[in-house]
Amino acid sequence: MRLRADEADYIVDDCGAQVLIASQAVADIAVNLSAVTPQVRLRLMLDLAAEGFTSYEEVTAAAPATPLPDEAEGVDMLYSSGTTGRPKGVKPALPLTPMGTPDSLYRLVSLLFPPDTDSVYLSPAPLYHAAPLRYCLAMQRHGATVVVMEKFDPERARSGWTALGDVGYMDEDGFLYLTDRVSHMIISGGVNIYPQEAENLLAVHPKVADVAVIGVPDPDMGEHVKAVVQPETMADAGPGLAAELIAHCRDHLAHYKCPRSIDFRAGLPRHPTGKLLKRVLRDEYARASARSEQEIAR
Repeated sequence: MRLRADEADYIVDDCGAQVLIASQAVADIAVNLSAVTPQVRLRLMLDLAAEGFTSYEEVTAAAPATPLPDEAEGVDMLYSSGTTGRPKGVKPALPLTPMGTPDSLYRLVSLLFPPDTDSVYLSPAPLYHAAPLRYCLAMQRHGATVVVMEKFDPERARSGWTALGDVGYMDEDGFLYLTDRVSHMIISGGVNIYPQEAENLLAVHPKVADVAVIGVPDPDMGEHVKAVVQPETMADAGPGLAAELIAHCRDHLAHYKCPRSIDFRAGLPRHPTGKLLKRVLRDEYARASARSEQEIAR
């Protein structure tokens, strides 16, 4: 777990969790969640229970081995990375199928590998990402042993890998932080602008529910910075709120990094995993600009 206590307690409380299971390895964070997650009714800890927690091993050992009559399949609830303000929970519909019903990934793994109780699956990626989490779960359902690396070493992994267009930095402890993507970069008047800074500011504004900052075609500058905002209340949408949000950005950032214009929408395009689909917005504005140029040419 790389989250601070305040980040973790936000997610635990926001998702409505009633049971919290932690390990002794993150006890220093877990014990600080008790006072700020009032919905949690049961707190279990593996290895050695800290204050306020009950031993996971003791509770499971005392539980009956017979299945419950109404047991049903569940599904993971992932949170976005929080690159646009607070992390957002992605809550899919529950399958409501009987416990043990194979899902599509389980069937795919069965065809590709297939694993059994003698298999060992190494996951070099953290389990807060969708793909490694779900593959590890599928492997465990096959009875395989799952080994999750505590730390991914980007220096050792760099040889023979291709770049995927991510932008980030490495801290003094060797941890790699991804902050944006090259494809999101805005080039305005020959200046490179990464929209993440403006997005982060707008996302925490009390009148903003969701936001995307993108580059849109500009006849003089090549591109200019535009924010597409889902307001908390659509009734607030309009020139007044647009001016307020632009001023909010300019109070904290160099003006060239701030939106020159803001459009309001009732919702932004997102993937089912919660990922903001900026490409959809950029393509939409590019098509609109092309149509406008064609009309002028006529």
